[in-house]
Amino acid sequence: MPDSMPSRAQAKEPQFRHFIFAPGPQDRNHPGSYALSFLVFVLIALGLEGLADSALFALSIDNRGLGDALSLLAARDAHLGWRWLFLFFGVSYSIIALSLGVAVRLVHNRKPLTLLTDRRRFDLTRAFKGFIIYSLLLTAPLGVYLWLGGSAPRLHFDPSELAQLLILSCLLLTIQTSTEEALFRGYLTQFVASMTDSRAIIVMLPSLLFMFAHFDNPEVGHHPQVLGFYFAFGAFMSLIALRERGLELTIAAHFSNNLVNSVLFRTPDGIFQTPTIFVLPDTQHGAPLIASLSGLLAPAIYWVLTAVVLAER
Repeated sequence: MPDSMPSRAQAKEPQFRHFIFAPGPQDRNHPGSYALSFLVFVLIALGLEGLADSALFALSIDNRGLGDALSLLAARDAHLGWRWLFLFFGVSYSIIALSLGVAVRLVHNRKPLTLLTDRRRFDLTRAFKGFIIYSLLLTAPLGVYLWLGGSAPRLHFDPSELAQLLILSCLLLTIQTSTEEALFRGYLTQFVASMTDSRAIIVMLPSLLFMFAHFDNPEVGHHPQVLGFYFAFGAFMSLIALRERGLELTIAAHFSNNLVNSVLFRTPDGIFQTPTIFVLPDTQHGAPLIASLSGLLAPAIYWVLTAVVLAER
């Protein structure tokens, strides 16, 4: 194995100054190179976003449905259908992922895989195990909530839409969660770690950025305290990323969280207004218990549990 690729045994005590999942040339991974790659990333993303907007606008001339959807999106109208929202999200996150991967390749001379793991390939088996664990942690609070006498969730089951919702959610959320984790727990963590050895700063700064990235979500407008849940999730995922030197488990948890909230149950003020199986009461009437357990306890338990259950020998 080349000197630039430390073994996983050697990686148990990483030097945070040069913390990157799979090291490339050191002269391309200092703070200045990250500043340059960030600029390249933003410029590519803005360019591709402009091209995508132009293409969608051109298509909307002969497609009334797309034209109406673009108008609702621009007005931030809640009546924008979930299918259109998924389409626009998918395009946007694909642009971010592509732009970030190109910037890392051009400036850092590294494969985009190095944003995700220091393994030679992404460990899908490990990610699947993490998905199962986090899904159980997320659904357990619903049972606790009902056992404590919370208002019963309203059944919102529509067999004709469920299969379509599940397929589209899996496609979109794979792109969305992988992109967000690659950006915040991958690239930005590496960026911060190129400047400091402080584990606290390496964990806290990307987590704060992750929290503020969700500032515009509708549930935050109704309940600003939800930002604390985003920060807690980000912080525990960052701790897992540092321990794992990879994002298999963080992508799994992020994917599970968003899938459960887009397919199994939702609240009336959540960002995903999809035809979920259940609709929970408004957060003013009981759902804070579920939000608290899911947003605070689930990632903390996941951090501890995966270290024990999925410990690498």
